[in-house]
Amino acid sequence: MDLERRLEETFGLRDCRVADTDGGERSLAKVGDLGARWLVENVPAGGRLGVSWGRTLRALVSHVPHRGGYDVEVVPLVGGLPSVDVEITGEELVRDLARRLGGRFQRLPAPATLMLVCDGSLARALLTAHTTRAED
Repeated sequence: MDLERRLEETFGLRDCRVADTDGGERSLAKVGDLGARWLVENVPAGGRLGVSWGRTLRALVSHVPHRGGYDVEVVPLVGGLPSVDVEITGEELVRDLARRLGGRFQRLPAPATLMLVCDGSLARALLTAHTTRAED
């Protein structure tokens, strides 16, 4: 697609996909399908895949086929968001995507933002706790 190439050149991108949508109800599904196809083609073998949250990412995950066989660890990029619909939270999307890819997943048992934590000592404790610290 010409627009994809122009975006790659303009912004120095390695790859770019543009969904052909009309802005209607099916736009999110089309974006999700296109993103899922790109992801399946580019799953980092033996690597980690970071996932955030939201409706668009939910659409992407729901279009990833249940193939399995990918050696990948899916990790959350943000902690818990108690006021967000459970279907689009990072923890749910991480688990679902890992299951679809046949990979592993990690949890992040911490609030999405440490700004929600009023006490500085509690924020420091969360950053150093064995449950929230990355272990390679």
